[in-house]
Amino acid sequence: MSEISVIIPVRNEEEKITQCLEAVFSQSLKAHEVIVVDGHSTDGTFEDTHIKQRRNDNNTKEVSKIG
Repeated sequence: MSEISVIIPVRNEEEKITQCLEAVFSQSLKAHEVIVVDGHSTDGTFEDTHIKQRRNDNNTKEVSKIG
């Protein structure tokens, strides 16, 4: 089976990020990885408890579903 990656660009999407990630993870074809690229959000976009963050030098964040 093919592996897919999902890339989601965001900026201040606190109200929509959880719904977006739930939709991605509920697909019948499971993503190998989901990468959320943050455009310097100033709201609580990455405060969702289902998201694990890693910041790199280019200010991108990789997320994956926990649990």
